Amino acid sequence: MSTEVNTRSADQFLPIKERFEALRGAEAFMEEASYAAQIIAKNSSLMQCTAASKMLAVMNVANTGLTLSPVAKLAYLVPRWNNQLKAAECHLEPSYRGLAKLITDTGAVRHFLTGKVYEGDEIRIDKGAGLLEHIPAWSVGKKRGALLAVYSVATMADGFRHIEDMDVAELEKVRECSDAYVKWKKDPKKNSAPHEDWQDEMDRKAVMRRHVKTLPLTKQASEINAAIAIDEAAYTPVPRAADRVAELRRRVIEALEFYQGDDRELLREQCRAKAASGEFTEAFAKQVLAQLGTIEADAD
Repeated sequence: MSTEVNTRSADQFLPIKERFEALRGAEAFMEEASYAAQIIAKNSSLMQCTAASKMLAVMNVANTGLTLSPVAKLAYLVPRWNNQLKAAECHLEPSYRGLAKLITDTGAVRHFLTGKVYEGDEIRIDKGAGLLEHIPAWSVGKKRGALLAVYSVATMADGFRHIEDMDVAELEKVRECSDAYVKWKKDPKKNSAPHEDWQDEMDRKAVMRRHVKTLPLTKQASEINAAIAIDEAAYTPVPRAADRVAELRRRVIEALEFYQGDDRELLREQCRAKAASGEFTEAFAKQVLAQLGTIEADAD
């Protein structure tokens, strides 16, 4: 792809250019904006996502320190339907490899791995001593049965192995918090979810997310925390009415950041006034988002 085409494809992300470059630099902005434009152009579902969500997803590339490079495979852009906004949104989803890279980049963890335990396996875990022995069923001539658990092992800089694990019941609880998974489980033919094709990676990331929260990390911890928060966004219980208003208010603020219309300051003042008077309702938020072109004007 020529430099001219790269520049044109990155133009849709100009509203976040300054903020992105402040974190990652001008060259990184051009690369990631170009990657994003190519990925979106090849995916009809991503093309239908709101403009604000696409820019936020690319901005999260800078916030996490990851890349959308199809070669590196550290993060992906995925579409998710937002029931509150009645619109499709683009989200950044860190991969298992991406999360592992962020963890080891801190220097506090030398090596990070995950494993899955099945019926027929032999396993012994002593978290206090940092010991884990896992003998797969196939290696001793046994037939592998159903999945029992998944574990992760972080080998720290001093050699100690920090261990975390989740059984299948805990994994299912995590999956049930994913709206996409619930819909897919009810009707696999009509709906789709990452769990359909990438269940192995989704399970490994589940234990990884929990493990990271207990690791003694310092350097680049903010990038890891950002990546974990982004990845956990897909696993959110149905919000209450008050939570819906708070979420809509956050989305209005984000949309106004990217909005380039002449009435941006006027809309901001209207939002501040509504918030101060306690009249920032779900209906008002959706009205503003419709004006910003983030959702359809007739969204319920």
